[in-house]
Parts: sequence; C-alpha cells; structure tokens
Amino acid sequence: MGLASDSLVMAAAGNKVTALESQEVIFQVVSRGLATYQTDDKQLGKAMRSIKAIKSDSLSFLKSQADHSFDIIYADPMFSETIKESENLQAIKPLANGSRLTEEWLNEAKRVAREKIIIKAHFRDTVFEELGFRTSDSSQSKAALWCHGFKRRPLTLKVKSITIVLFI
Repeated sequence: MGLASDSLVMAAAGNKVTALESQEVIFQVVSRGLATYQTDDKQLGKAMRSIKAIKSDSLSFLKSQADHSFDIIYADPMFSETIKESENLQAIKPLANGSRLTEEWLNEAKRVAREKIIIKAHFRDTVFEELGFRTSDSSQSKAALWCHGFKRRPLTLKVKSITIVLFI
C-alpha cells in the first residue's frame, strides 16, 4: 500500500481495491488517514473510504486466497533506484519492506488473479528478469509496468515516462 496513491487512483476510477501493507507504522498512518481524512472533494473522500486496507505481506495474503479470487494483482514494491520525481518516498524508505518479489510470489499471484498481474518497478530493477520476463530496453523511461494477462499476446506501449507492457 505504501502511501496508497496508486490505490486511490484505482478506487477513484470505480474499482474495488484491497490494499496490503506489511509494515506496522506505515499501515497505521496510511489506513487511519484513508479512514478519517476530511476533504471537500467528494470523489476523493469516497475513494479513500472504499479502500480495504489490510496489514499483511503480499505472499502470506495471496496464499490465504482462493483461486481466481481477484481480477488484478498489482504489485508496487519499493523502487530499488531513487527517482528524482518521487523523492517524497525517501522519508518512509527506512520503514518500508524492501523484500523482493519471488517466483513463489509470482506463482501465487497467477493462481489468485483472474485477469492480470501488474508489477510496477524502476526500469533498471532486475525484478522482471528475476521472474523470467523480458522488458523493452528504454533508457528514457523512469519506470516499467509489467501487466501479465493470461493466454494473450504481448503488446508494448510507450508513454512519456513509463513503459507499459501489456498482454492482450
């Protein structure tokens, strides 16, 4: 979950979001903020209150879920590289879970996801190679987002500062 910015975007778009955070301090601060922060923006307030925050590491949570129980599994582990535009996360980095995604995690995510697995990581991060994915070589990109849909062909889309690899 981190600071829940991606969760808020997904919830504001009308999606049902379950957000996981394994670290106690981050979980307490962010989940309380989602539940109690007052805003005049009705869409933001509704999105904040709709997010189901759970204190758990992602592998343990996935292991406890039934097959095909979530449409999308979205993983946003702490970036291994500092991105100048995201320096606001530096303050919580010492508190964050720096664990790497593993093949066991990927296998559980494949079992639980009905549609897609999305992994967000810095384009220099080796997580994609470690998990057996190939990514496009794009030195212009700040981050890579890997979206894996089952039994589909790959399509790579490039936008200003992110590379999106979709299986459609």
